Amino acid sequence: GAPAPLARAEAADYRARLAALLRGAVPAPRALAGDDGLVFVEWEGSIPSGAGSYAFAMVDRFDLVDGRILAARSYFDAAALAAALAT
Repeated sequence: GAPAPLARAEAADYRARLAALLRGAVPAPRALAGDDGLVFVEWEGSIPSGAGSYAFAMVDRFDLVDGRILAARSYFDAAALAAALAT
């Protein structure tokens, strides 16, 4: 959801925008795996949707060099999330 890499100072605003988009849901980390060059973080959360709630999960991939994030990418079911947010 970010148009370019975020500076450390921009992360809090990004998280606030994400929480607003997800109707206040704050994804919680569920699992972490990786090594010195690659880390995966699995997140889960739920948002109000229709008469109930929609549980969602996403995975972030972080490519590392010398302990710093070189690249990051998020994976999630965008179509199902968009449908849940539309109700």
